[in-house]
Amino acid sequence: MNISTLKEVKFIVKMWKHFSILAAMLYLLPSASGYNYCHNKSHVCRQRNLDHFMCNLGNLRPLDGTVKYEDIMPDAPKLRDNILGKLNRYRNNLAGGDIRTAYNKSFPKASRMRALAWDEELGYLARCHAKTVSFMHSECRATSRFPYAGEVLAMIGVQKKKLFLWEIINLTLKPMFEEHMLVEDPEEYVKNYDPIKHYGVGHFTTLISDRVSRVGCGIAVGSNCNRGTKVGPEILLPSAILGVLSTVIIFGTCAKMKVYCSRCTTINRITITRMTITITDLSKGSPRKR
Repeated sequence: MNISTLKEVKFIVKMWKHFSILAAMLYLLPSASGYNYCHNKSHVCRQRNLDHFMCNLGNLRPLDGTVKYEDIMPDAPKLRDNILGKLNRYRNNLAGGDIRTAYNKSFPKASRMRALAWDEELGYLARCHAKTVSFMHSECRATSRFPYAGEVLAMIGVQKKKLFLWEIINLTLKPMFEEHMLVEDPEEYVKNYDPIKHYGVGHFTTLISDRVSRVGCGIAVGSNCNRGTKVGPEILLPSAILGVLSTVIIFGTCAKMKVYCSRCTTINRITITRMTITITDLSKGSPRKR
């Protein structure tokens, strides 16, 4: 076989591989249509006359029109394990009747409480939402398996050059869970939950609902935030922070910690690893010192 013939054979083999991949993709198209969020009349969002947020990501505009998306935490096993560990510990403590409110009242023991498992589809949706750095709740986030998926949002200020994953998760999830302190009557709350009456404990409710079975999370890094120092009804941040972290957690359920950042300096470079976020101010040539 001469060189030209060999090249032709390699070309044919290469083209056949591409054809095989294309054929496989075409074969999968009918089954994939069930996961089409935008052009599917049978989709839950469409049936409710709502738009799935994935169809209009442009409507989730960056916070204040100034925050700039920088990067996203990778969907690594460490991320999943840390989030699931934190959430399931909270749920287990509550189910065992070990949690008390600010009124020194205990929550009743749960007759059932699922251990949450990670869901890749919910994680993908959460990362897409987090990347918008909009800090806006989505109108509809339903999937074919979880038609009533819920979500919680969090935003924190980055005040030092390195932030570990466990710190991020603690800063976002702990305030949500601590909303349990506001429940005046735990027995009545469990038996007759009302989303309007118990609006102030909405994040806590989503985290501990026994109807939730799956979860996915996305953590994005943003810069150029021009908000004031008020973070919530009681929490204040220092007057200058390096950046903001936007966290979106989507829960697979039948069934919002709204934190605002302080004034931020311009971020020149952000390096994200599987466990830490490092922020570098290139104008000074080295990681910013505190």
